[in-house]
Amino acid sequence: MSGLSAGSICWFKWGNSDSRKFKDKNAPLIRVRGLGFINALHCPHYDIEKDREKELKIMMKKTAGVSIALDNCAAIEIVNDSYRILSSKATANAYRVFWKKNKYFKEVITKSTAFKPLAILLKK
Repeated sequence: MSGLSAGSICWFKWGNSDSRKFKDKNAPLIRVRGLGFINALHCPHYDIEKDREKELKIMMKKTAGVSIALDNCAAIEIVNDSYRILSSKATANAYRVFWKKNKYFKEVITKSTAFKPLAILLKK
């Protein structure tokens, strides 16, 4: 299973979607429900769409758990209960985004060819 943009959102419990912008370019991003295989919210295009970062911060204030945000040219590969972050561009990153005790966190997830436990990534 794989996907880009909405195709990657679908595997997660929630997604940060720009689908309303097709009808109204000023519409806010919305939280959409995914298939729930990964218990997190997923945000694609984190670096290239100007409202993604700001609106994800607001969205996560109302969403339990963490968000995995990906810059374009970055990917998360999940195999069973493990993950790794890959990128085809040196400046493309992945991030863990969440609120904890009214404090906002945005952490770069280290790129690696080695797999790491997914549970650690998804824990606040």
